Amino acid sequence: MTTEWLADDAHKAFRAFLTTIKPDEDINEAATRLRFIDDILIKVLQWDKNHVWPESHVKNVGYIDYEFNKPRPSLILEAKSVDKTFILPGYEYPAEPVPFSLIASECKEAAAALTQCQNYANKRGARYSAISNGHQWLLSMTFVQNEPVEDRLVYVFESLDAINKKFRAFFECFGPMAIRSNQPSMKLLDARRAPAPAKFSTTIPGYPVAADRNSLAPSVGGLLQLIWEAIDGDQDNELFLRSCYIPSAPSSDMLKKAHTLLSQRATTDEQLAAADVKPATRRSVLEHQDRSDREQPVVILGRIGHGKSTFLKYLRHIEAKDILSSKYLQIDLNFLRTPATAAEVPNFVMRRVQEQLKGYGIEYADDPFVRRVLKRELNDFRKSPRGVLLKEKPDELREAEVDFLETFTNDAERYMALVMKFIRRSHHKSVAIFFDNLDRRGDDLQEAAFLRAAAMANDWGVLVFVCLRPGSVQRSSAAGVLDTMAPRMLVIPQPDIAVVLRKRFQYASKYAGLSLPSDAYTHNTFGADADKQLPEASRFFAMCDDSIHSNPVLAEQFEAVSNGNIRRVMEYVQKVITSRHLDTQKILDKLAKPDGYTLADHETNRALIFGPYIHFDSRESLFTNLFDISHADPTEHFSRVFLLDYCHRHANSVTNHGYIPVTTLQEYMASLGYSANHITESLSLLVERNCLEGQDEYRDQEETPKLGADVRITSLGSFHITTLVRTQEYMDAISIDTPILDETVRASIKDVEDIRSRLKRARVFTAYLARQAEYFTDADARRVLDDILTAAANDITDIEADLKKS
Repeated sequence: MTTEWLADDAHKAFRAFLTTIKPDEDINEAATRLRFIDDILIKVLQWDKNHVWPESHVKNVGYIDYEFNKPRPSLILEAKSVDKTFILPGYEYPAEPVPFSLIASECKEAAAALTQCQNYANKRGARYSAISNGHQWLLSMTFVQNEPVEDRLVYVFESLDAINKKFRAFFECFGPMAIRSNQPSMKLLDARRAPAPAKFSTTIPGYPVAADRNSLAPSVGGLLQLIWEAIDGDQDNELFLRSCYIPSAPSSDMLKKAHTLLSQRATTDEQLAAADVKPATRRSVLEHQDRSDREQPVVILGRIGHGKSTFLKYLRHIEAKDILSSKYLQIDLNFLRTPATAAEVPNFVMRRVQEQLKGYGIEYADDPFVRRVLKRELNDFRKSPRGVLLKEKPDELREAEVDFLETFTNDAERYMALVMKFIRRSHHKSVAIFFDNLDRRGDDLQEAAFLRAAAMANDWGVLVFVCLRPGSVQRSSAAGVLDTMAPRMLVIPQPDIAVVLRKRFQYASKYAGLSLPSDAYTHNTFGADADKQLPEASRFFAMCDDSIHSNPVLAEQFEAVSNGNIRRVMEYVQKVITSRHLDTQKILDKLAKPDGYTLADHETNRALIFGPYIHFDSRESLFTNLFDISHADPTEHFSRVFLLDYCHRHANSVTNHGYIPVTTLQEYMASLGYSANHITESLSLLVERNCLEGQDEYRDQEETPKLGADVRITSLGSFHITTLVRTQEYMDAISIDTPILDETVRASIKDVEDIRSRLKRARVFTAYLARQAEYFTDADARRVLDDILTAAANDITDIEADLKKS
């Protein structure tokens, strides 16, 4: 449909159509189509003729009167002549669907016609079947799993007058947008209205129950956590940076560029300071000053968690430490939690700058300092007519001078620009200002802060470094904000997660072994009890390092679940090494033997799935239950799976960086029989759970991700659909968190802990899902589900075989 007509517009067209009908018209089937059905479809409902195919031929079936929305037909409509009635004369049907058995008992011809149409629709894979004699219109679902034809619901519009009275319902049954968005199914399927049965987890006392499997968790586990947190909280430590930050080749290039910028600015500022000493060179230096003071911020560009903050720390404490410590005042502006709004940015920046200037002993508001900063301006004032007039009146002159000075100091922005120039001249220092963690805030605050940074770089003559993410820069550029400023960019690529993890584990092992220089132990001391366990902790971290080296899947796993965010990687590592699902005692016992121990990916996977609990809890787990449902509709089990699968298959699209219009996903899901509301709910949940992301890949930490116009799959989403959903561990975990529609299967799900019972539970649950998948007639959809569920069943079989060997 080229123009989206509203129901009211269509109703108006229908009333106009009614005025053209002659009473007691007697016309055959062909005339019925031309006289009634075609007009209602095309002129009233506004179906696009290119989407309506009359007389389509189907092998072994014959000709179909109307087929809608090729190549994936959604509706088959069979036309009959006006004399073929489908309902009892004078009977008025409700605005709600009625059982097919009622139609069959009242009118054999209607039952036969609708059955014939459903056979055609089954052959073509169409979701809806309809019959009409021009006056009467009937619509039903083509196939409903586990529901005999006689129990199926049918929408009945018994006459043109009934259509007129119930036009909104008619429009929502036969309109093109309604068919494409599966709106009729909401009422034609009782299941889509009935709530799903309760999850088994609701019957578990105290669910979710805290895990206590790891007997060492209170001791060694607590020490591992203490060490990990101490290291993570000391990232400004030069020893930590030298040991743990290994810049890639691109990052090394960016560090060199940043060092060059700092050197160039220091040299320029030295020349500017010399201008006041050598007035003869004033003109050339001022020309240089004009150019230099119009510098723009240096943007550190990279996605959230790719190491922009660590890049700056390494730059400041290692790469450019000498020049920064000798020739710069450094001012830090941390935007992690404050300010709260974009409107507060200017005051926040000015307040932090003033506080840190005082930390350097620069009393910018004291009278002697103000007079030194404004010495030239004050001398000019004394030469002015007012200054000359008050020359013989010292008291009045001093008062006038104060008024004059306050015209500067009351304008904080203007005065601070003069302060910065004075610092260059008198302190022989340049000023570098670092806007950190700005990329973790919302777009409006980022843009306000960047504009503030640009003004400071231009007006104050300082070097400003600003951390931003690519999405924000892209949107600001499109809006013209960055285009007019042309900031310099330093692009920070995603680091190699395996290298980062190995360096961190190596450092942790040495930290626990007390083999690092004393500078490393600035924040923590270990008590007598902990000292006894430090050697074990050191061996444990060394084992983690060796495991990352010998089992690359582990690093790939952490990279996937964190969406490449280093901060999250470290958070998830901490959860794993302190998890009560990780058998620390077993690991330490084996580490004492010659063969040692290597972590298996299923161990880390289990720790991430369950977190601190025995049972899977979708509210607490890092992972999402893809098979959860809200209604007693078997197709709901797979909507999230289909969405992730589709996005994964199109993730490498070069046309839009893998982003897919939500409308495209809605059309695809509608072709599988899902309603518009359910599609939107499923998409929104996957975005909220970070399995999909919009064009803005990060929001304020307090905000919930919102579904936008486009989405693409994240590495976490890909991990779900390519790996997690195919494992016994995941299938077993979510079995207690998924409403099960089959009463027999539901009764067989129990709260079990031993591995053989969990394998049996996982197999029963996987087989149940395979039976629910039989609902789909679409071959591609069946292939997707068969592939996933077969892989899960095979994983269960492999584990069972391994148990028999052991």
